[in-house]
Amino acid sequence: MKPKKILDVTIILILLTLCNPSNGQRVLPQTIKEFVKSYNNLDSVSIINSLSDTLKIKFPPPRIFRFIKDIHDSFGKIDSVYFKKIDERNLEQYVLNSGYAKMLLITKVLPTGKIDRLIITDANYNEEIPERRNKAKMHLPFTGSWDVYWGGDTEDENYHVTNRSQKNAFDFLIKDSSGKSYSGDNKTNDRFYAFGKEIYSPCKGEVIKVIDNVPDNVPGIMNPSQLTGNTVIIKTSQDEYVLLAHFKEHSIVVKEGMKVKPGQLLGLCGNSGNSSEAHLHFQLMDKAVLPVATGIKCYFDKIIVNGQKRKKYSPIKSEKVSR
Repeated sequence: MKPKKILDVTIILILLTLCNPSNGQRVLPQTIKEFVKSYNNLDSVSIINSLSDTLKIKFPPPRIFRFIKDIHDSFGKIDSVYFKKIDERNLEQYVLNSGYAKMLLITKVLPTGKIDRLIITDANYNEEIPERRNKAKMHLPFTGSWDVYWGGDTEDENYHVTNRSQKNAFDFLIKDSSGKSYSGDNKTNDRFYAFGKEIYSPCKGEVIKVIDNVPDNVPGIMNPSQLTGNTVIIKTSQDEYVLLAHFKEHSIVVKEGMKVKPGQLLGLCGNSGNSSEAHLHFQLMDKAVLPVATGIKCYFDKIIVNGQKRKKYSPIKSEKVSR
């Protein structure tokens, strides 16, 4: 089994009225007015009721509420908004200003009044962003030899590159000499070499988010409603955010607010969230919230690649890596 493509998730928001400096006053549909009220009140029932059936299937209720709460906690209420353009997909784009950030709303409201597309992302979504690499020292978050299943700069090497927040992410797992990631059959998690392996902090920083209560999947059956599954996010002193995902349920030993150092135990590798088998998803980003983050390219300070010592290196698909 292969780790499946992790769905990008973006959900949320917008405003009661807006002013476009060049086109004059534009009044949002009643659906959006009601949606922002529900967002401000964290009224998940009303939010779910405002979505089309198609969107409800893509974003089940627990996932919708969690991402709304994440953005609300990080960015608060929207203070102002203005129309930007109608893009090539015939979706309306609005710039949202909060007390903390500027974001972009991309939305589509059906004639029925239901919201069929709702994306919140970085305000520079349509602009080319210069490549950014990590400033904080990074170390591999595991011991022993692991395989890079996804990693690199091209889509063939790394499907993550098409996703703004995940574009420099890695998926790590463990394979044997025959190229298999499990022994015997692949029906249970404990057959997979990576399952239960210790995962360590790759850097010095502060734990700002922990999710530890997502059940591990039956291999091959994913949980897209809880994308990253059991998760740890660490903030570095350089304002970089390290996301490690798919931990084993109830295995995470750090708490939010804790200071960690390189090599400190975080938890055990699992198969939780949108994952088809035990593996570690690892990414750096410039913000703590996935929908509005941009990925940062990670170069590990010291790393052994296919048996050769390397410094300041970013591994790619099919390479074997160790400390």
